[in-house]
Parts: sequence; C-alpha cells; structure tokens
Amino acid sequence: MQEILSKKQYALKLKPFYFLATRLNIFVFIMSLIFSKDFQQFFMIYPCIVFLLYRFVFKENRLSNPYSIFILKKYTHFLKILRKKKARNVL
Repeated sequence: MQEILSKKQYALKLKPFYFLATRLNIFVFIMSLIFSKDFQQFFMIYPCIVFLLYRFVFKENRLSNPYSIFILKKYTHFLKILRKKKARNVL
C-alpha cells in the first residue's frame, strides 16, 4: 500500500507556480496584453486562459525536472554565473 501511495505522489501535477514560469504562460501574457483593449478586459481574460491552460495543457509532474522550465532554467544559469564571479573575487 505504501509503495502505491509513493508512486501516485510523484504522478501529481506541479503547482501553478511552475506553470507561471513557462514559455507558454509568458506568451499568453504578452498576447493578452496586446489584444485586450484595457486592463479591465485583460484581468478578465488572462486568468481564465491561464486556468484552462494549467488544467488541460500543462502536463509537468513531480517526476519531471522542475528546473527544465524556461524561467527557472534562466534563473539557475544566472545564479551559476554569480557564484563563479563571487568565487573569482574571493580568491
């Protein structure tokens, strides 16, 4: 029973935070800004589209690498650069 539960745990979808860092979400955000007439329309359309995309399109689960997501990949690359520069300055 415990083995089955541990396997099912990793099949769960990642949290919405990870979806917000994907290229798809950034694309939808920019397109919603471009095609909406004002911010009120933007705030009505964007959350609905994001909810539907997260619910039906986003398939990343806990077994997949969460750091392969676009913004997180760029963030970790930036941290590596900072650490290298810091190491050079310390020595």
